Amino acid sequence: MASELARGKVAQLWCATETDSLVLNPILAEKFAELLDEYIEALQWCSVNVDFCPDGIARKGWVKICQPLLNL
Repeated sequence: MASELARGKVAQLWCATETDSLVLNPILAEKFAELLDEYIEALQWCSVNVDFCPDGIARKGWVKICQPLLNL
């Protein structure tokens, strides 16, 4: 079962200008939300790894790519 956060993000995609003419498929939307939750969990895991912490070797990439995705 997907989180409300992930479901909300998927619903926003269906309301975007490019997709607002598409009919919402609830089964597909739930699957997208479940997958989004998996990506969020992976990004959160990375955030506690020492390499992604301040002064870590991967911090610059984390701040540029991963952190903005968690702030959507």
